[in-house]
Amino acid sequence: MSSEAEFRQAAPTAFDPTKPGTAVLFDEGPVGRPPVAGRGVRFTTADSPQKSREALGVWFRSNKAWKIYNNDANQTARTKIRNDLQTAIKANLPVDNPSVKDGLVSIAPDDTPFRATEGFAVVVTQFKSPWVFFTAQGSSEIAKFKQEINKISNRTTLNNIRSGLATAVQLKLSDPQGFINPTVTGDPIQFIDIHYSTGAVPENTKELLQIVEDRLKVVPRSAHEEDEGN
Repeated sequence: MSSEAEFRQAAPTAFDPTKPGTAVLFDEGPVGRPPVAGRGVRFTTADSPQKSREALGVWFRSNKAWKIYNNDANQTARTKIRNDLQTAIKANLPVDNPSVKDGLVSIAPDDTPFRATEGFAVVVTQFKSPWVFFTAQGSSEIAKFKQEINKISNRTTLNNIRSGLATAVQLKLSDPQGFINPTVTGDPIQFIDIHYSTGAVPENTKELLQIVEDRLKVVPRSAHEEDEGN
């Protein structure tokens, strides 16, 4: 499964990036400048676009996922996304170096310079197999997560997934989603699309952590772990 899956939960927006002939031009740089015709990165239906309920859409290129916002997303939204990511990074939540890029955004077939608007893009790693997408949005998705966790028998991998989820609980991450890699021991979980609860820790976040803890109870410890008491 590739990172296209992370956005399949999203509801359609007025702009449909999957419609044949549509494209978005993203010209990275300061937003208060005059646009220059044709400058920037042009994303088309060849870049496996997915709809987004928050942005114009998500496009995939060169092992990166680009979630692009136009002027419908105001400065407050841009600042919040940046701050949320910085909070995650400071707390050592596994998020694999996301970046927020300012720029001018225009939409084809009306991508002439005078139609450019202020915007920004959130750029993250595109995770491909053996990375497996997970989300806590609904009991069926939580059941899928449990199924994947129950396939893992390496306690180091499980402990590192548990560590990431424990941080998510500490941060009160809401609607947690991301990717797990059952084949690696280092950094086997990565989170995407970061949002926080302003109230109690969301139950679905705690449920993901509990699934991993339950799995660890039945996976045999190695001799080294017995010595360490882990």
